[in-house]
Amino acid sequence: MRKAFAVALAVLVLPVSVLVAQSEMPKQVLSVQPLSAVFGVFSGEYERAAGTSVTWGIGATYWGSGFSGGGSRYTSAEFKLRAYPNGVALNGFSVGGAVGYTSVSGNGNSYSSASTIGGPTFGVLLEYQWLLGPKKEWTFALGAGAKALFINHSDTSIDFIGKYPTARVSVGYAWR
Repeated sequence: MRKAFAVALAVLVLPVSVLVAQSEMPKQVLSVQPLSAVFGVFSGEYERAAGTSVTWGIGATYWGSGFSGGGSRYTSAEFKLRAYPNGVALNGFSVGGAVGYTSVSGNGNSYSSASTIGGPTFGVLLEYQWLLGPKKEWTFALGAGAKALFINHSDTSIDFIGKYPTARVSVGYAWR
């Protein structure tokens, strides 16, 4: 009888403790990528929990011409959706996607006057984010992915990269 009572109590208390732990978790994160700034790539992101294991976010990036070695500059804004298979949004492994718009500007191959062209983008994300500190208010994230720009090379003389790998080394602040 004691054993049955202990098992019944554990079955009732465990889900409640998981719900309490999740309710104390941060629901949003604001982060930047400080290491890439050294190379002229400035990136920031806002991410918000949309459920227990899904988040949505917005991000912006400026990729200066100094990083690519050429004269092209990239400016992008994206909407991101991530799934956290461990069931805790904003913490742990995530897989996701991004859609947005990127503008590419530069002088082109003919050294003519500067021009700009833009188009939609699509990306995939594989990342891991840690919530750190006693209140889980600091974040550290590592990730990799890929992005494709849907811009027709024949529409411009700008020399740009249309598909490229992405990397994320972010630090941020999390709150409820």
